[in-house]
Amino acid sequence: MDAATGEPVLEAGGAAVFAGTGPEPLGDAFTLRAFRGLVRARRGRLKPLLLDQSFLAGVGNIYADEALWAARLHPLRSATTLRPADERHLYQEVRRILSEAIERRGSSIDDYTAPDGDGSMQEHLLVYQRAGEPCARCRRPVRRIVVGGRATHFCSWCQRLPAADRKGAAPLLRGMTPRRSQTPNRRGGRWTELDGPAALGRTAPEVDAALAREHARIRARADRTSRAAATRRAAARAAASEQTARGS
Repeated sequence: MDAATGEPVLEAGGAAVFAGTGPEPLGDAFTLRAFRGLVRARRGRLKPLLLDQSFLAGVGNIYADEALWAARLHPLRSATTLRPADERHLYQEVRRILSEAIERRGSSIDDYTAPDGDGSMQEHLLVYQRAGEPCARCRRPVRRIVVGGRATHFCSWCQRLPAADRKGAAPLLRGMTPRRSQTPNRRGGRWTELDGPAALGRTAPEVDAALAREHARIRARADRTSRAAATRRAAARAAASEQTARGS
């Protein structure tokens, strides 16, 4: 929209820029009623739906996982199975998560750093990239599957999948089902694809070792982030000093 006229901004060919983009989730016009109208017109699964920019604008992979976990909704659940209370919870959590992410300057995942400073939202994520770790609500392991080429994290205990959706979701869920251990005489399953301290089938020493690796990884990431931020600050101070020297 043009800030002065309120009209859609047009490209050279006359098409409105972002004409196919869905509503802004934090806009004043995006009410619960408006959200319900959008959801009830769709039949797809919730995770791909939230990532569809023609449905909602600006909801990325990280915050889709976080909002679904907070609303206790399975990522493979169909939009048609949502009850009014589910719709309200998802609406509230999408807006809350996005608002918090803006306040915390976004998520600086792994080695990514922003020019104007790192975000801190990654320190407050409760499910994204926590596969194998205890769910923050029920302490059961967080699970990971791939949906539409995107990593998807959820708790299968807190985020129950309705019976009507289970058959269709079965092929995708096979990727996260605990596999039988290859060790002779070991009973039960093991999350062979996960390395978190809460991965199923670990012995006490394995849990301790996994915790040590996890703490080392967190410390290493924090150190990288701090060094990158310090480098940027030093560069900014040097540039400011040079500019001041040139102006004097």
